[in-house]
Amino acid sequence: MKKTIRITAFFMAVILFMYTAVPVCEAIVSPVHGLWNEQERHASGDTAYAVVQDTFGESDISSIPPVYEEGVILLYTYEQLCAVGSGQPVTDGDAVELGSGNPLTDDMGNTILYRLDASYRIAQDIELPKGETWILPAGFTGTIMPKTAPENAAVYNVEKQAIYLYHPYQLAVIAQDDAAQQPVLADDWNSAYFGIGNLIYPDGEDGTFLTYSPEHRYIVSADFCSDTAEPMANTAVQNQSSDQWGRDFAGQVIKEINGETYILIGNAQQMRAIGSDDPVYTAVYQAVLKGRWQVDTDENGNPIMLYGGDADLTQAQNGHKDYTFGIDGIENADGGLFETVGRCGVNQQTGEIDPKMDIEDSGQTYSMDANYIIFRNIDLNGENWTPLTFSGTMIGATSQNGEPLWDDTSITATGRPVISNITVKQTTPLEVNKYIGIGFFSTISNQMNINNVGVSAGQVMVSNLELSNVSVQTLTSSTEDTQTILNALTSGLGWIVGGALDLLLPILTFGNVQLSLKDTLSELLNARADNPTRFATGAFAGRIEGDVVVENCVVTNAKVQNVNNYTGGFVGYSTGVTEYDGLSDTLKLTVNVLSSLLNAIPGLGLGDLVTVLLNNVLPVDKLIPTGYYNPVLRNCHVVDLNQDGTVIGGENTDYAGGFVGAQVGTRTVSCSVSCAQTYNVQAISYAGGFAGIARDAEIKGLLSEVGIELLRVTQPQSLLLDCQVSAPQVTVTGGDYLGGFVGALTNSYAINDTITGSVSVKGAESCIGGFAGIATVGWISNLGKNETTDASLLSTVKGLLTRLLSTDPSKAQMLLSLVGIQPSAVMGCQVNSADTGFMVVVSGNSYVGGFIGKGDGAYLTESSQQYLNELPLWKWRLETSTGVQFSACFP
Repeated sequence: MKKTIRITAFFMAVILFMYTAVPVCEAIVSPVHGLWNEQERHASGDTAYAVVQDTFGESDISSIPPVYEEGVILLYTYEQLCAVGSGQPVTDGDAVELGSGNPLTDDMGNTILYRLDASYRIAQDIELPKGETWILPAGFTGTIMPKTAPENAAVYNVEKQAIYLYHPYQLAVIAQDDAAQQPVLADDWNSAYFGIGNLIYPDGEDGTFLTYSPEHRYIVSADFCSDTAEPMANTAVQNQSSDQWGRDFAGQVIKEINGETYILIGNAQQMRAIGSDDPVYTAVYQAVLKGRWQVDTDENGNPIMLYGGDADLTQAQNGHKDYTFGIDGIENADGGLFETVGRCGVNQQTGEIDPKMDIEDSGQTYSMDANYIIFRNIDLNGENWTPLTFSGTMIGATSQNGEPLWDDTSITATGRPVISNITVKQTTPLEVNKYIGIGFFSTISNQMNINNVGVSAGQVMVSNLELSNVSVQTLTSSTEDTQTILNALTSGLGWIVGGALDLLLPILTFGNVQLSLKDTLSELLNARADNPTRFATGAFAGRIEGDVVVENCVVTNAKVQNVNNYTGGFVGYSTGVTEYDGLSDTLKLTVNVLSSLLNAIPGLGLGDLVTVLLNNVLPVDKLIPTGYYNPVLRNCHVVDLNQDGTVIGGENTDYAGGFVGAQVGTRTVSCSVSCAQTYNVQAISYAGGFAGIARDAEIKGLLSEVGIELLRVTQPQSLLLDCQVSAPQVTVTGGDYLGGFVGALTNSYAINDTITGSVSVKGAESCIGGFAGIATVGWISNLGKNETTDASLLSTVKGLLTRLLSTDPSKAQMLLSLVGIQPSAVMGCQVNSADTGFMVVVSGNSYVGGFIGKGDGAYLTESSQQYLNELPLWKWRLETSTGVQFSACFP
């Protein structure tokens, strides 16, 4: 469907042009000796400056028509048009040749002049010379009025192949530099409807539509009128352009910025639709078929709105009425007797109502991997929220004072939208095919690349959001039976891509192992059901995994409660993922198969697939790591956490922290927890005022000596940089590995982190510290050694490591870092600055310290560049395309 209303900028240009332009022709031009009729003009091939209905001879004075009657100057020729406003005298021969006769006088004997304030009438149709234009002169205050006002008129004459001009708006258009791009519309003859109507196709709809190109013939109609009405199309678009929320026009729901398309989110209904894959609907208007589809109007000439658009459901937002969200809220078209009416959408680039645009043709759906801009504050009203699995881009941007949200290349507005009154209460068994992780977001993770399974499909970003008045409670430890889920999925095959896949035919084959689509689906469901982090709980997100950046986000006044492991004020569990380039070639998974699996289990991660492969005895030499994706949490804050006294974590659970329960291979930079009152963290093992544990990742697969060089900048350590805890008192209690800031560090780094406030850390067992319970070597080489598998690098590279230690020590050091045989570092950190008056109380059974309970070869230093350069993260400070830019994590 083709557009039928010109854009706002175009109409503004037309109006501006009319009042600032100067005449484009001189007042006196070369005379035309006689007026030819149209037949003679075509026969001669010469240019004629007039089109007349009757011919008259130059020698027959009586046949020369009058030039002035009843106070009105009559215009017959192009030269006369150019003389309007010139001030030169009107002569009785001007109809034949300008200035050729005797000057005319009025009843008072005054010479009649072509004045700016005179009254004129086009006496006959006048053709403009080829390539010439004409507009009313600057300062024109007179009138050009037709003898009778037409009720209808044709803009284009097929027989003459000419465009007729009826008012100054058309004159202004043909004088513009971009006239060749401006369409001629069927209703352009009427200034009130200028810019509304159907496109004109001189050669049929298979050809191109007609434009105001200088290549066309133009005829100033005898019905020309200088008085103009405000164009309805211009009025509608101007109203749309004054959007108080910073969009291009009111009702806008889609925006393309620098090649990326964003869906604009302005209400709770849209937020709840994310991940549903439902269509995005623009504003909807009524269209009527009158030869061709055109915008229908009411008795006042206004377009008939049937739906305000997904982002503008209320009367205050759309200016019409309140609507229900989505397809059910779009009203039916209602025409008169014998009228054919329909529903049409709005062009999201121009804001034009497009009578040929199907309402389903926005081109966007509310998918979990789409790009979104949250441009208004959103109140969820305390209604239970289903945690959102997300793999796209979500950016908060509000207009503070009506300024635009964006420019041509980027989002420029910095206002942070507030999503408030969020309630998440998980009491029923977890359905792992729908989501794992509990919070506003369940899991934020990158998608697998369907063309290259082991590689990220692209970085995921969530930025500049505030969540306020948040309650997240995970009160169940039950998981829905995976066989029940599998039966439900396989009974309806709408998730299968391609339509011809057989559930029972092998899709994964390696060695003697063959897995069908149904087998693979079952194995994946079981892997998720057995995932120890499936109940991870946080106010912002339950889980963050892989190629993800979360930045400039705030959680205020939150309550987080979880009867399971992995609880954090911001996020319960954050982990990176290993990249395995070339895995698609090994597995020979087709795009349709992988797409089907992703449809069946939204948020399916590479880790799930690797677990299935290893459980089914995938030869470890087929799993070649080539990189590591570290999540980044930057400038994110938790303000007033569990201020009702509810404990973060619990006496029967592990991994609890004021900000994050457990972070694995994650970069946490310039983040904080600040509370007006005391908050309490508790765990059997691994609890801290900021983080329960910050540890390195376990990389699975097989490395060669060449592979070590490829992984030179792949660092699986966790980082806590410039992070803060501030509260009157932070209380941490439990069994072992407890710290005022972090319970445990394994091959990971705490740099320039601080606690401000009294600290009480009390444990029944060992490794209790005012700042950290323990700072030790890599997870699988010490605290997590019971989790070591045959596929862990620590198990697969022993021979290679032995050889490198004697032949290439530098590569051996890289490999030691990768497998976790590397100490942790605490640099530039402090618990309370001097003279604060706060107390630090630490107690436990063994390995108890005011700052660190136990350190295994740990670096405990100032954060000078000299000491930082000893750490792999700084030593090999390079940028890598397979992960985040390391430089973004450093001061």
